[in-house]
Amino acid sequence: MPHENLSRLARKALERARGSLVLDIDAERFLATEFERSPLAAPARSGIELSWREFFEALPRCHQQGEMRYLMPTTSPRGLPHAEVEAALEKLGGLTPEAFERYFYENPVTFAAQGGAELWKSVGVAARNMAELFDTGVSVTVLATPARTAGTDIHYDNADVFPVQFQGEKRWEVYEPQDEFPCMRTPRRKVATDAGSLVAYQAYDLKPSDGLYVPRGWIHRVSNRGDEASLHASFVAHANTWLSVFANLMDHAFDTLRSHQPWREALTTADVGSPEARAELERFLEELGRQMRSGLAESGPASFDYVVNSPSSDELRARARESIAAVESGSGVTVRRSGAHYLVRHSDDGDLVRVSADGARFHDVPSRFFYSVLRQDGASLADLESASFSQQEIVEGLYALVYETGAFRLESPGP
Repeated sequence: MPHENLSRLARKALERARGSLVLDIDAERFLATEFERSPLAAPARSGIELSWREFFEALPRCHQQGEMRYLMPTTSPRGLPHAEVEAALEKLGGLTPEAFERYFYENPVTFAAQGGAELWKSVGVAARNMAELFDTGVSVTVLATPARTAGTDIHYDNADVFPVQFQGEKRWEVYEPQDEFPCMRTPRRKVATDAGSLVAYQAYDLKPSDGLYVPRGWIHRVSNRGDEASLHASFVAHANTWLSVFANLMDHAFDTLRSHQPWREALTTADVGSPEARAELERFLEELGRQMRSGLAESGPASFDYVVNSPSSDELRARARESIAAVESGSGVTVRRSGAHYLVRHSDDGDLVRVSADGARFHDVPSRFFYSVLRQDGASLADLESASFSQQEIVEGLYALVYETGAFRLESPGP
């Protein structure tokens, strides 16, 4: 199929010719015919595996990091309170793999382990390969559901979901969307379940090594109807949209414009509808546009909502962190962008920006320091000192930008 007939994301994925799907299918055909169009069942790619033992062994760490949710259809999406689960685990021996396993088999509660890409190697490799293919953020939640139960009620996701079944069986009842192409920036709608609104598409019974693709917005009800517990991973490819970029660039512009005196002038209701106010509004819109374009030129993908967790970005971040130990201190050391994808958010405190390498953990950096480094790619330590930054500000700012996020790297002067 000609590339011009594909969606922008599908076309770019094919042009990059890197990475892979978690489904063992022809990528070009999938991108041309199913991606962002309709669900598809297919075998999972070989090598993506997870045993029950590996799953339970990782749960104490996952729980302590706050990455566990304990779900029932009657609970909120956040699940049971951790304190309630911990009290039950304490009676079974504490936060041990054996206690988690006993609690799981004795209660009709689905375990949802978020951050699966960091917990299990084969899952992490598959997630990064898919992130490389789509050039977007891919997160993984691994879900264990007891026999003959369900962890969630009928719902839809605002991202593309690729379930891979490891153990047991899972039924996915898929319905046509009621909200086309939802994303992080669109309000979530309640699913209308009456006969005239809920249009069935197809039911899929996934067994070990089976996979599925559910496009964002497509409604689904997931349950374990078998006599054995079920274990599967949901690989979630997040959508970075123009809504994301505009919202974050508006935030960038607002951070600058709120310090300008004309934007602070008091108004009356009569002012807003006057010809003078309309002319002033046009000037403000032009200024807003200039600030947003400036933010796009400076930050680019940093204005996305999701970070790209690809192997190449991971390598660039690792090299950036290593550069701290590799360089010799001195005025000739320079600070450059590493090339790794990072996110920038503006806090309510106008003196700070928040920078993240994964979209989950954000680090505060003084705004003036961040933009001094960003706008002068290759700034030296001497340049920063001459800009009236103290040694402490330089050390703390570079630690966040180089070590914590890997967004920038240090370079020693050449021989």
